[in-house]
Amino acid sequence: MKWLSMIGIAGLVTGCAIGGLSGPPPPGFGGMPCSGATRFAFAGETTLAALGLGQVDPTGSDRVGTVWVTADKIDLAGPQPAGVAAAPVSRAVCVQWPDGSGMAGPVDDAWQLPAGVNANKGIPAPLIAVVVGALLLAGASYLAFRRRPIPASED
Repeated sequence: MKWLSMIGIAGLVTGCAIGGLSGPPPPGFGGMPCSGATRFAFAGETTLAALGLGQVDPTGSDRVGTVWVTADKIDLAGPQPAGVAAAPVSRAVCVQWPDGSGMAGPVDDAWQLPAGVNANKGIPAPLIAVVVGALLLAGASYLAFRRRPIPASED
């Protein structure tokens, strides 16, 4: 029964390690253009001013929110109906404030993540594989080398 507990704890540790903000904004993010992006130069909680993007929203540049900055150019207006001119294509920043409101705007193609800002890109897959492998090896070793009582001989 102890080994079930160990496997449960290993699963919990692995599940916690995998969590984090590395994906796009949630689907119900008000149709913001970032919800269609797949790669991000930055995703995390900070202010626009800390990212050097205060000019995108001067009134809210010092508000802390969840920020996504796309790594690739995207269509800022999303899919358009037939016959409607395409929107400009650019990198974008999307912000969701703690109160649920948000904003989005274009980002210059030359924008770089400022030094000292931690880009939360999630945990690399090789690291996850190493941790899971180590946990499986530890569990198998425990099961293989645990002490078992020696049966008494019937002499």
